[in-house]
Amino acid sequence: MVEVDRRPLPGPLDPDHASGLRDRIEAPPFLRRRRAPLLGGAATLVLVGALLVILLSRGEEPVTRPPTPPPPYILLKLDPATLKVQARIPLGHPLSGLGSRSGRSIGTERAIAVGPEGSVWVTNGDDDTITRVDPATSRATTIRLPAAPRSVAVGPGAVWVAVDGRPVLYRIDPASLRVDGSVHLNGLAFDVVVDQGSGAVWALGNADVELIDPSSNTVTKTIPIPGLSPAGPNLGFFPFVNLRMAIDGGSLWVPLPNGNLVRVDEEAADVADVRHLAERLGEVAVDGSSGLVWVTATKQGFSVGELIQLEPAKMKVKVTDTLGIGCCPGSVAVGEGAVWITDERNGTLTRILSASGAAESPLQIAAHLTSVAVGGGAVWVTSDPPR
Repeated sequence: MVEVDRRPLPGPLDPDHASGLRDRIEAPPFLRRRRAPLLGGAATLVLVGALLVILLSRGEEPVTRPPTPPPPYILLKLDPATLKVQARIPLGHPLSGLGSRSGRSIGTERAIAVGPEGSVWVTNGDDDTITRVDPATSRATTIRLPAAPRSVAVGPGAVWVAVDGRPVLYRIDPASLRVDGSVHLNGLAFDVVVDQGSGAVWALGNADVELIDPSSNTVTKTIPIPGLSPAGPNLGFFPFVNLRMAIDGGSLWVPLPNGNLVRVDEEAADVADVRHLAERLGEVAVDGSSGLVWVTATKQGFSVGELIQLEPAKMKVKVTDTLGIGCCPGSVAVGEGAVWITDERNGTLTRILSASGAAESPLQIAAHLTSVAVGGGAVWVTSDPPR
């Protein structure tokens, strides 16, 4: 071919000139050749990603994690002056009872005891454990038991636990936090208290109270309770009734579900007095400074709660029936210049000033308050919602 479009083609180049043109031809570097396509691809990916984010986010609410619910069973530490909650300590399951009232078992399933140095001990009946709380740090330690604990008391060098369904007291070493002994009883134990002066241990059984010598871990005296005997009604028929004794000034006070309050003289180791106070009794607390005895009670079944004040010297009884106090029956404790009483149904705690006897407005703190104790510069209350 010598022409294109009727135009003659030029002749061949001079060999020297053609060689120079070839030497000036240089292939572009690899990166330079690929740069434009790479940049174009990256931009495309960014654009696609942005579009996906926009499309996926349309019509959807932001994902939020639900708040962690509070533990259902707790021990509350309250400042006795300000009534502010200082700590909330998780607990195990309480002791379950038979029957029901407003969806929960009859009777209170918790017991609290405060040691002389301020340590707090709480029963977890259905878990077969005791919770020990350090008063300084509020740190909780769990101690396993051979059976379900019903009641706990702290004495010199030992913690005593009455358990459900077994005629035995277990002894815990507060230093090692281990069960290091037991005491065989004549019957089932429903409560246990310790005389802080002598160290003597008292257990409430089916039809009597038993005196235990802590040095030998043996029962040294059994005192029958009037009206409660193997031949008649006994506490075995009330297996899930909260009964809390109190001991002070040489007297052991024993409340009974038949409404009787029994006073046992420690020195004589015998029953000194029996008084019928109400339809049904629950807990007793003694004010060591005034000598007054406070008892929780119910009437009309579990409909109405009462707080009974007893002046032992004159054997004078005063019933405090104030709205919001002591239903049903309430838990009562004395300390920090006041009497403290729970209303389980309404979830309130009422403070009655020891100096004036005036009851303050009920304090709403938690649902289903089951037990109260005072010690270590604090008020301790358990809350156990129904299952």
